[in-house]
Amino acid sequence: MEREISQPDIPRPKLHGTENHAALFATRQSWVRHVAPQLGIDEHKQILGETLHKIVGDDSNLFTWASDVYFPAEVAKDAKTGLGIRLVNEISTPEIPDYIKEKLKRTKDRVLAIDWTKREDFNFAGNIWYETRDWVEQEIAEDEKLTEASVYANSNSKALNHYWRIFIYGFDPIEKRG
Repeated sequence: MEREISQPDIPRPKLHGTENHAALFATRQSWVRHVAPQLGIDEHKQILGETLHKIVGDDSNLFTWASDVYFPAEVAKDAKTGLGIRLVNEISTPEIPDYIKEKLKRTKDRVLAIDWTKREDFNFAGNIWYETRDWVEQEIAEDEKLTEASVYANSNSKALNHYWRIFIYGFDPIEKRG
């Protein structure tokens, strides 16, 4: 039987457009802070783990779409905007340790100062980002608290994401297909 929970009184995010998609992260954090305790989930550990996953996973996807034959400058500009929004959100996440925030701030300043509309500069920004991603990944592996939060977030994702889809769409489309 499905557990009854109250959804937060926050606006549902728009799901289209670079700015909206990148800002979805902040909505997700507000939502987790409201819903996780109702499910017996430690919201601080969950948010730490989810944010670390964004840093080492989703953020890197902004650099994977380009190829030798496909490089529209407009898409690169959107990717740059998206990464800027994501980094601001990640840096402002209270659960992220200060030393990681400092690394993210330095990386943000470096990658956003680059003109991503030129392939070689886009690749250079990507290399800077991948260096930071790899560093954060290593920190997760070496810091027991970060490792634990990462595993914890993964272990709760199925339960949380069911209610998240209900919040976003008004129903769980995966359940409907099931």
